[in-house]
Amino acid sequence: MQIAIKKNLSKSQKSEIVAAYYALVKKIAFNLSKASIDPVEDLIQVGFIGLLEAAENFKEIHKTLFKTYATHYISGHIRHYLRDKQSLLRGPRPLQELSNKMSTAIKELSQQLGREPSNNEIAERISITNIKVDEIKNYQAKISLVWLDQAINSKDEEDNRQKIDSLIDTKNSSGDRTEDLISLRDAIQKISNDERSLLELRYFKDMTQSELARLYGISQMEICRKIKRAEESLKKIIN
Repeated sequence: MQIAIKKNLSKSQKSEIVAAYYALVKKIAFNLSKASIDPVEDLIQVGFIGLLEAAENFKEIHKTLFKTYATHYISGHIRHYLRDKQSLLRGPRPLQELSNKMSTAIKELSQQLGREPSNNEIAERISITNIKVDEIKNYQAKISLVWLDQAINSKDEEDNRQKIDSLIDTKNSSGDRTEDLISLRDAIQKISNDERSLLELRYFKDMTQSELARLYGISQMEICRKIKRAEESLKKIIN
């Protein structure tokens, strides 16, 4: 499908692009996931970021179809994500595998118990020690801070400053920006992986609620609730 692409895309244009090229992103992510231990869902999310960037940069003067043009952006973003993750956050392969296994176990236990599972429950579920659970949580926390640090130090500093401020309750702000950022970084380590991922896509990758709803396979109302819960979790810890 070839559609008109323009800069400064509207929400409806972004939604149209996401819907039109969802299968392409999924196919590329699936192929690249074969050489990675990362969940394919994570790679699909990164692929959507590449797709929307391609849409913003595509010009009619390019002597190629948008699908071909977008493919390079999608695969490039995923490969770059995998390279950066490995170079910045490289850990022993067994640790990476256990990290993914533990994330799955936490989701399953949370659904079964109706609350966050304890370290003992997690350890028993995947047959590891409590010490290993702490080690994996520390590893995951280091990963979770990469996107925030990149946002803070990006060229769009003012825009990201506003987004970060919106995650901090100004009524309870210390008044010191450095202290507020430290509080935010600490809080982000304590919320769930799902909540971290959702806030990253919403606040720092500029995905709309409709785009996120399609990405997660749920209704826009449900994604709105998930975003609100993630924001509340973060602010509750900060405050």
